Amino acid sequence: GNSLWSYCGCVANAKPSDVFALRWPVDDNGAPFATAAIGISVEPLAATLEKESVLVQHKETFAKRVAEDLFRFMQSFQTGGDAQHMVVPTNILDRWFDKFINKFRRDPGFIDRPRLDAA
Repeated sequence: GNSLWSYCGCVANAKPSDVFALRWPVDDNGAPFATAAIGISVEPLAATLEKESVLVQHKETFAKRVAEDLFRFMQSFQTGGDAQHMVVPTNILDRWFDKFINKFRRDPGFIDRPRLDAA
């Protein structure tokens, strides 16, 4: 729901350790909080497996959105009418990556939000 807690992953007998990437919490203006709370929950394995499934789906969605962002950037250079082929500058990946990193630094959550023009 609307909890301030975010599920980041789990450890279990089959996976006794892990490293979890955590986003530093920010306020409504995007300023980072001075402190953060990290919680640990002991839950039945079945409950964590369900959460892990959702986490994997989120990562797949994230990867798809990154790829779509690259594709849209490449499309912006398309000048011809040939829908089968795309001609782009040779440094397109460097240019896209620089732009992507700049957007990410300004707003790390931009890629997680649905696009208004998405079908």
